[in-house]
Amino acid sequence: MLLHAADAAQCGYTKILLRTVDTDVLVLAVAFVEKLQELQGDERIVLWVRFGTGIHLRYNACSP
Repeated sequence: MLLHAADAAQCGYTKILLRTVDTDVLVLAVAFVEKLQELQGDERIVLWVRFGTGIHLRYNACSP
């Protein structure tokens, strides 16, 4: 999932949304957002993680 996010950042996308129910992906996304920013250069990457299901659904912003 993070490989696809890195590819999107290299292609010029600045807004990325990951959808998951796995906490590992959420933790890795928070740690990985700075690397995505380095790939993009001048423009700021906005990485959102949609986490959970049903009434426990949350959108988490991962920012450098």
